[in-house]
Amino acid sequence: MGKEELMQETLKDLSDGVVDMDEDKVREAAQKVLDEGLNAYDAVMNGLAAGMEIVGDLL
Repeated sequence: MGKEELMQETLKDLSDGVVDMDEDKVREAAQKVLDEGLNAYDAVMNGLAAGMEIVGDLL
């Protein structure tokens, strides 16, 4: 799996974890970002924030 594919999978895990309120999934995905040397800013903005936006739309 290439870095781009790994990043896309991790962003989805971060977003889904926020939407599902799954702390373990978010923690594991965040750790993967650090372990794999992925861009932390992208993970926050395109993973976590994207999930928060979805939750906001659901309310």
